Amino acid sequence: MTSIQLGALQIIADRPGIDQISLSQATDVDRTSIMRVIERLKSEGLVTKEANAEDRRVSSISITEAGRERIGQLIEGADASQACLLAPLTPNERQEFMRMMMKLVLAHSATGSLAVRDLAIEAKQLYLKTGP
Repeated sequence: MTSIQLGALQIIADRPGIDQISLSQATDVDRTSIMRVIERLKSEGLVTKEANAEDRRVSSISITEAGRERIGQLIEGADASQACLLAPLTPNERQEFMRMMMKLVLAHSATGSLAVRDLAIEAKQLYLKTGP
């Protein structure tokens, strides 16, 4: 699964019934590309797509249970990779590394896309939860 597909899947999980235009904006991926992403996720059984009864051009996209399971598996793998990556650092070095990463994310989120801003918000929440 690509990072764009995972990002889209996570947004769909967070915003059940999101339409393809809103998903395109949230991921900062053009409409044509996001349609391919949706179709790929749908073909893997990770999302469902239903046409709007009032406007057949608009579709409502929702995550399936298989999609939720896939996110869980990928997050587990990412957590394990992060632990392995950071293992050589002392606790103080890890804190300093996270502080510097947060500084970069926040600096670039001020002028970045909606997707970058969302990432910055999530990173800041994680940073505040784990502490500096």
